[in-house]
Amino acid sequence: VGKIPEKYCAECKGEGRVASKRKVNVEVRPGIANGQIVRIKGMGEAGEHNSGSGDLYVKINIKPHSVFERHGNDLLRKKEISAIDALLGKKISIETLDGRRVELEIPRGFNLSNTLKIGGEGMTPAGDMFIKLEVITPKKLSSKAKRLLEELEGELD
Repeated sequence: VGKIPEKYCAECKGEGRVASKRKVNVEVRPGIANGQIVRIKGMGEAGEHNSGSGDLYVKINIKPHSVFERHGNDLLRKKEISAIDALLGKKISIETLDGRRVELEIPRGFNLSNTLKIGGEGMTPAGDMFIKLEVITPKKLSSKAKRLLEELEGELD
C-alpha cells in the first residue's frame, strides 16, 4: 500500500486480516426452495487491509420429509384408511406440517385414484395439502364378515 510498517505482524503477515471461525445464524423462511441461495450481507470473508467484509452466500439443501412430499408450495401426503371408512365416507384425521390435526370427510363415491385437497395447508399459506388415500384391506376375514361383504356386493351393483 506504499507504506513501511512500523512493526511486522506475524499473525496477519501484512494483510490486515487473520483467519478465524465464527457461527452465523441464517434465517430460513418457510417455502424456501431446494438449491436456493441466501445472501447474508457483511458476514463473508474480511477484506484486505481493513476493507469491509464481503457477503456470505449459503446454498440451501432440503432433506426429504418422512411423511410429506413437496411440489412447489404444495404438499402431498399418503393416508391409509380402511375399506369401510372409504365406503361410508367417514371423517379422518390428518396431521399438518406444523403438527396440528385437521378433520377431513371422505366424499361419498370418491374415486381413490384422485386426491383430496386441504386449502392453505402447504409449505406456505399460498400452498395446499393434497391427500392420497390408500385403502388397506384386512389380511384375514371371518366367515361372518365374508358373508356380510358378499351380501353387500349385491347392493352395490
